Amino acid sequence: VATVWIPGAGSGSSGWVQLLPGDPLKSTMEERDLRDPPPKKDSPQRREEQRQHFRRFRYQEAEGPRGAYSRLQEHCRRWLKADMSTKEQIVELLILEQFLAILPPEMQRWVRACGPDNCSQAVVLVEDFLGKKEELKHRGPLRR
Repeated sequence: VATVWIPGAGSGSSGWVQLLPGDPLKSTMEERDLRDPPPKKDSPQRREEQRQHFRRFRYQEAEGPRGAYSRLQEHCRRWLKADMSTKEQIVELLILEQFLAILPPEMQRWVRACGPDNCSQAVVLVEDFLGKKEELKHRGPLRR
């Protein structure tokens, strides 16, 4: 049995998947070398994963209202790291999430892919995106 990291795979999109010998996915992974390292404990990628767990959780995934409330609390605490974060850090994360949510889709994908840690970084990334878009607009279509 091999436990490997596949971004977006696994139960609840955790990324960790157990593969048995002869598993077709294992063969495919070996062929394509899709084994990416898991995100670091405090990386933007890990925090984004925790945010998604919180936002995508559904009532039907829990046993009753108390179970749903408990799971939401757990997901939120993991995402916001409430036990280790200050109020200002938590507010910063909430504003960052909303800022990214209001961006146009193409811009949002690009900024999220860059993994900003805070709002200041996100604003700089948006400005970079707009600058590059403007530069391409003035340069015109690429010629071969």
